[in-house]
Amino acid sequence: MSQLPQFLAAPGALGRLIGEFDWSTTPLGPLEQWPQSLRTTVSLMLNTSHPIWIGWGPETTFLYNDAYIAVLGEAKHPWALGRPMREVWAEIWDYCQPLVDKVFQRGEATYVGEAQLFMDRGGWLEEKYFTFSYSPIVDETGGVGGLFCPSADVTTSKLNSRRLATLSSLSASALGEQSVASACDSAMAAIGANPNDIPFAALYLSGEEGGPAQLRQTIHLPDPSPLPDQMTLEGGVEQLPVGHIQELPPGLANQGVKEALALPLVLPAQAREAGVLVLGVSPVARLDDHYRSFLEMVAGQVAAALHNATAVEEQRRRAEALAELDRAKTAFFSNVSHEFRTPLTLMLAPIEDAMEDSENRLPAAQHERLQLAHRNALR
Repeated sequence: MSQLPQFLAAPGALGRLIGEFDWSTTPLGPLEQWPQSLRTTVSLMLNTSHPIWIGWGPETTFLYNDAYIAVLGEAKHPWALGRPMREVWAEIWDYCQPLVDKVFQRGEATYVGEAQLFMDRGGWLEEKYFTFSYSPIVDETGGVGGLFCPSADVTTSKLNSRRLATLSSLSASALGEQSVASACDSAMAAIGANPNDIPFAALYLSGEEGGPAQLRQTIHLPDPSPLPDQMTLEGGVEQLPVGHIQELPPGLANQGVKEALALPLVLPAQAREAGVLVLGVSPVARLDDHYRSFLEMVAGQVAAALHNATAVEEQRRRAEALAELDRAKTAFFSNVSHEFRTPLTLMLAPIEDAMEDSENRLPAAQHERLQLAHRNALR
């Protein structure tokens, strides 16, 4: 094996891959003919741990370092080495081409922060966010010989921020509702505000008598819903294939939704589930532990909202029952008072007449007894 040129000496695998690649089949030509500007830039790229790629010449021939392998993914490494950039990132070329032309035609750099890109890194389009810059590389002629692109994958922070906003919205709205109906409406509205992570949703609620949960409300689905009217979970979270349902709305990048999660709505201190929440899975995201955990937390927030609303409704029903009992007691005692009052009223007149007649005829002791009976009747 021949010794690598000094400018390719660097930790990792890319120095060796570049040295062994047949560059004579590309516009760059054999390694021995590479200009010093290209050699220097490649050496700088290989000896940094930050993801960087270089596009050299009119075809923007692609070179990259070891850190950039994670950006390319298993579908494009090492295939991308030595190919035109328009082939390497064909799926985002319409976004990148104006930026590339700006570098080569006008010699101007570009900085892009948190760009949403749909990249094919494993046989399917994946939602990614990158912060990157395109900078011109000046060659020996004083013109633009190539493009230098350091990049940073900020997908995790962007997705976490977006999903946290959904959970915060659920907590702020649905948890404060005073009825189950309004809690359902608020929860589904909060879920519907994030179609990027949840392309569609369906809420099923269980009845008091048990049995399958009945479909109550949907988000981003046509009417009538293409989903079943009833849902029963045999145990825990279930992954549902939905790619065969043609009426489902597409997800990001106009990709068809292939699967959904059916999550039980478990209320504290209840032996049975309150219902089922079906959440569509984005077709441009891996259903990894972080994504699954987010969807489970959404279901947990909805269950908490239902629990709080149910408690408020129970408290309101108890208060109404106590108020009704007070009204019944008041009516009862009013009737009892009336029943006592009527005969006593009828008795007062004869007593008063007897008192007038007996004032001078009866002994004083008898008259006092009549007065006592009159006072007691009044009381």
